[in-house]
Amino acid sequence: MALRMKTARRLVMLMLAAMLTAAMAACDFASSDPKHSPATPAPTGPIAVVASLNQWASLAEQLGGKDVKVTAITPPATLDARNFEPSSTDIATLQHADIVVANGAGYDDWVLKNRSRGSAVVSAAETVGAMDGDNPQLWLSKDARAGMASELTEAFSKARPAKKKTFAARLKTWHSEEGRLEAAFAAFAKSHGNPTYAALDDSAFYLMSDLGFKDRTPQDYAQSALAQPESPSPQSSPPDIKNYQKLLEGRQVDVLIGNGQKPDETASALIASAKIGNVPFVEVPGQMPADASSLVDWVKGLASPIIATASADDESGAGSGGSEGAGKSQSTSPSDSGQSSSNSTPQDASPPAQ
Repeated sequence: MALRMKTARRLVMLMLAAMLTAAMAACDFASSDPKHSPATPAPTGPIAVVASLNQWASLAEQLGGKDVKVTAITPPATLDARNFEPSSTDIATLQHADIVVANGAGYDDWVLKNRSRGSAVVSAAETVGAMDGDNPQLWLSKDARAGMASELTEAFSKARPAKKKTFAARLKTWHSEEGRLEAAFAAFAKSHGNPTYAALDDSAFYLMSDLGFKDRTPQDYAQSALAQPESPSPQSSPPDIKNYQKLLEGRQVDVLIGNGQKPDETASALIASAKIGNVPFVEVPGQMPADASSLVDWVKGLASPIIATASADDESGAGSGGSEGAGKSQSTSPSDSGQSSSNSTPQDASPPAQ
């Protein structure tokens, strides 16, 4: 009898042990199974976005709306971000960013050097395949603007998945705005056969290309400009300047493009030659002012005096000898947004000091 009682108690103990083991295994399974794991709270609040330039900060703010908090590091008055040295406050701001927006192409290397490893990066150069040494003024390129708009929207959607439809709607609105600008550019290019220009440097190259202008800047001078990207105008040898002056004084181009910087001796001589040849001089500043309403509106404002100048030449028949577009119909130009500091009047040939 006693033996039977001991055996029964042993069986009960074994059964209890088995039940306890099964219960613990079930708990372990539940904790390792994502379906049974406690859900990680979705991130909320504005996305911290830090951009090197006001141009890309403005685009990020337009696409992100109230769902982003955007900071631009370089002041709008900065002539060239390659010379910019971020402060300790700037570095701290970069390191707390969820998304860092860079221009790339060697223009703002300090951005990526000072960001945190956990931040996402959206780079204009990467969207169009630009490399170090390429023209970095990518914000004036329609391809770069469109690429950045898409990449920023994707980055925002990954950071706040619940807002994906909202971001997509903002992108659609932006494409409508950009599309109207590109349509105006295309209409101008179609109605003006091969308009020509020369420039003090290559900063406006993408804009002029999108407008359909052919660059007739003397090659030697242009190569010097590429070698001295931070100069208001390159220091070319006297023969180079003489050839350039002859081009301008003979009105062999439709417009001379400046860069918004205070002219040095070389630039002043070229501007004077443009005045002699009655070649309009138009400023295309490299940096977007803080009070510009949007990147697209600012670009529209930069293009408006260029379009107006070429259209006026068509009406007067005063186009360059090398332009096939003289006398053609006037194109539809984008309205001047008032953002541009450009000056298309030949008599006022000296650009304002910055």
